[in-house]
Amino acid sequence: MLGDDGEMVIGNFSTHNPTQAYMEIIGDWRLIHRTPEQLISLAKACNFKEDDIHLGQEPEGVNLFLHLKRGEKFISKG
Repeated sequence: MLGDDGEMVIGNFSTHNPTQAYMEIIGDWRLIHRTPEQLISLAKACNFKEDDIHLGQEPEGVNLFLHLKRGEKFISKG
């Protein structure tokens, strides 16, 4: 449902989350943790081409950002 030159960004916690146990035990916050490869696989299953997929993360590698685009170029590479 992206328009021409549209971009969607989806955030997900990575499997490298040192606070996962704390989040689940203390906060009762159970999330689906994914690897970068799993996120890319999900995008491909939704018919995004490899050139239309970019995966970013913050320096700690805990938060992953799946950028999906339609059109000529990404709005943001970060």
